[in-house]
This record gives sequence, C-alpha cells and structure tokens, in this order.
Amino acid sequence: MVLSSYTETGFTVNGAKYEGSLLCVGNLLLSWSPKKFSEITADSLSIFQLVRPIPEILIIGCGKQIEQVDPELRRFIRSTGMKLEAIDSEYL
Repeated sequence: MVLSSYTETGFTVNGAKYEGSLLCVGNLLLSWSPKKFSEITADSLSIFQLVRPIPEILIIGCGKQIEQVDPELRRFIRSTGMKLEAIDSEYL
C-alpha cells in the first residue's frame, strides 16, 4: 500500500483518492470515524483487539500541531502491546 499524498480532507492511496480519515492496518484500508485527533478513543481503535499480528507501533497524524494523548487512550494502546507515535503531519 502506497500513501502518495494527503490534504486536509483526505488521502491518495495506490492512486485512489479517499475523503476523510483512514485506518491502515497491514494491507487493509478502512474508512475511520474520527475526524479530528480529540475524537480518537479506545473504541475507535477496537480493531486492534482483533487484528493479528498486532502492529508494533501505532502512528497517529495529528495535523498541524501535536496534541496531548488522553491517558485512557494511552493505557488502551499499551494494553494491546503497541507503542504510540503521535506526529505532526503537516509536512509529511
């Protein structure tokens, strides 16, 4: 899977344009309900309770500015065995 570009409203993956948030897990690409960083919850990441093998790291693009990760969300991510990397994605 190749993420070739993104805008404030969507992404281009393997030559196809997608609007809105995406969740990429291995070769699986899913439309994802959170529209902004503050909407990401343990429930929105519940797929990681089912996916095997679990990714080693979860990378979350925060947009123009990195935001604080909610402690409950951080605990959930740790409970899956993943490490979290929240990044400023303005210039990716």
